[in-house]
Amino acid sequence: MRLDSKLQLEVLEKFIAKHDENKKIDAELLILHIHLLALSGKKNAKRIKDVIQRSNRYPLDACLEICQENDIKDAWAYLELKRGEVYKAIGIVVEVI
Repeated sequence: MRLDSKLQLEVLEKFIAKHDENKKIDAELLILHIHLLALSGKKNAKRIKDVIQRSNRYPLDACLEICQENDIKDAWAYLELKRGEVYKAIGIVVEVI
């Protein structure tokens, strides 16, 4: 992850944490948050599912696309379940095991 991306992620996470109680965060910022997490390496990519689970405000389809493109299987499977795609989610989980 480049330094500017790392700094963007840091600033964005502080902004989200500060404004989270107001729930007035733009969907584009939430998508950017997931995108930056996905780009920031495996440690942060593993946080994506937790971040999405804690908030119902993350745009499902956009997050799903990011997880698919970056092969983040745990979050991908979780999002498929949220969409009602149980068999897809099982297929993703079985692939991991």
